Amino acid sequence: MKEIQMYCPNCGQRVTGYTEGKVFRKTCPKCKAAIFSVANEGKKREIKIKVTKQG
Repeated sequence: MKEIQMYCPNCGQRVTGYTEGKVFRKTCPKCKAAIFSVANEGKKREIKIKVTKQG
């Protein structure tokens, strides 16, 4: 497992987590956006974000 740090594209909060194989899944603690990132060939990453309204 590799530690990954990235900024939430929704609010800018720094999010730290670990990869599961080539996949990084984390929920932003500030805005609750679900961040899903997959490492493609090379050093590029594809990021998908889902923001759910709560409350």
